[in-house]
Amino acid sequence: MTISIKKPKSISVTFRGFDISAAEVVRIVGLTPELFGNKGEPKRPGLKSVISLSYTIFSISLPEDSDMADNFASLIMHMGGKDNIIQLQNIIKPDFTEFNFYIPSRTSEIIQDGYLSQDCIGMLHELNATVGFNFY
Repeated sequence: MTISIKKPKSISVTFRGFDISAAEVVRIVGLTPELFGNKGEPKRPGLKSVISLSYTIFSISLPEDSDMADNFASLIMHMGGKDNIIQLQNIIKPDFTEFNFYIPSRTSEIIQDGYLSQDCIGMLHELNATVGFNFY
């Protein structure tokens, strides 16, 4: 018997590798994070392996029939706009800023394809950010 877990389509932004506490990043950003952790903390309770870079992940859930380019714009607006993200980066000073799409390509009844517009790609460049795609 196979158990299928239905995870919602979402997009996230991760700030990774900063010197302040993850809790301070959460306070500065002013949004509830999906996950966060501090360098040197155990990856999970009871494990000896530790987090190598502090991180905070902020995400939003999306409708399954939504467009990638629109999804990216929605997260940018959720974070207060491009200029606000740049200000946050200047305060937090992360080593990396990462945007990740979580796309239910195997579990959705809707075709999950899409594109990133030139505007999205230009904004990623301005934010000195990477983009990842997680298909599940």
